[in-house]
Amino acid sequence: MKDISRRDLLKQFGLAGLMMLPVLRQTRSFAADFTPIYCQVFKPLGSVPGTYYPNGEDKNFNFMGKTPQSLAGLEEYLIVPRGLTLYKEKGNPHSQGICRNFTNSSFSTAIYTDDFGPPVDPSIDHIIANHLATKKKTLLKHINFAVAAGGQTGLLSTTSFPGNQTMKLPELSVMNMYKTIADPITAMCGGNTAPSLSADDLAKKSILDYHLNNIAASKNALNLSVTEKAKLDTYAEQLRALEQKISGLQGGSANDRACPVFPKNGEYPVPNSEYSKERSRVVFDLMALAIEWELTNVGSLMIGGAQDTLRYDQLLGLNVSSDKFHSISHHSSEKDKIDFNIISTFLWSEVAYFLNKLKNGKTFEGQSLLDAHCVLISGGDVSYGATHSYDDMPFIVAGKAGGAFQKTGYTFAVPKNNGLDSHGRLLLSVCHAMGLTNLQYVGDQDKCQGGPLLSIRSV
Repeated sequence: MKDISRRDLLKQFGLAGLMMLPVLRQTRSFAADFTPIYCQVFKPLGSVPGTYYPNGEDKNFNFMGKTPQSLAGLEEYLIVPRGLTLYKEKGNPHSQGICRNFTNSSFSTAIYTDDFGPPVDPSIDHIIANHLATKKKTLLKHINFAVAAGGQTGLLSTTSFPGNQTMKLPELSVMNMYKTIADPITAMCGGNTAPSLSADDLAKKSILDYHLNNIAASKNALNLSVTEKAKLDTYAEQLRALEQKISGLQGGSANDRACPVFPKNGEYPVPNSEYSKERSRVVFDLMALAIEWELTNVGSLMIGGAQDTLRYDQLLGLNVSSDKFHSISHHSSEKDKIDFNIISTFLWSEVAYFLNKLKNGKTFEGQSLLDAHCVLISGGDVSYGATHSYDDMPFIVAGKAGGAFQKTGYTFAVPKNNGLDSHGRLLLSVCHAMGLTNLQYVGDQDKCQGGPLLSIRSV
């Protein structure tokens, strides 16, 4: 069969060509010029001391009985540093924590007002996105989604900062998230793009339906085998399942074929009081799909805002009359501490759901997405909500970044002398793993003394 490049397929066949790649490219190990994808995930409000760190040392560790216990089965992909410090400045501990989480940057004193002001330096998702844009062209440079803002606005509702004292608020609308992923592809399929289709059209057929003819034409034009055609159909079914899942958010049945871009009853509701597991799983699936299809080099995903005011009563069966997650994190009673651990355990299970989607997803080379790519997880804007502590910050690196890390599947204690425990060194390590090996520091230079915290393979 004639060798067809990814770019040629995209130009000629759009969605069909993109979906065809996994069956056209032979399975192989990662080449020297392989470009991994980076994604950062934020889970709010930390953990009760003693409930987060894994049991054991080095490669012999597990999370049994801990709040991240749902990460069981993912250990080989994880790096769990113990004892990271996020250095504190003046101001609101939550706004400060979320701003420094992925930037390691100070606030600008010129715009510092009422404890709120974007950091001086960019977060590493933007640093990495700008770098990777020069290495590999993707349909989208950067994707920034949120399950919910947790009742927060402004700084407390984002972890993504482009620099120059600006911030990038995450997309909260499932409708717009779907359009973000679907529109660039469907526009290349030769048919109508989603916005030009009427509500009546969308009630009859989904976006995928409108392009099945293009997919069929691609099968014939590329002279695919029966097996390859079947695999292409599997990818089409994957998109179908996602459309139906999104349609279900507005009460549609599992067989509803209506395109979710324009809901019949308006926007899919954004949680502003009670956490929605059904909605969160759709957001995770959308981000995982964007990574699997290599629609972007970089993604940012928030599970809730820094002072998360969502409730989890109905979802988790908590007997709580009025308290919200942020209030419970202050532990005014022993029951609050118990409820906080229940909520924290659940939110780690949400992280695990996303990581398992990546573990089970495949690259175009046939590798697990967690072998290929890198996810940096922050477990909170503070390490412990009751004290607003910045010691023992709960960060986890997941994924092997195409072999960039010399070692994965272990936990270790971070050196404490002379500021070597700064989480900025972890951020620098991730940047190096993504190819920015000449970068000397991220954010505040004095908080990156000692260089990268993790060992990176030389190219």
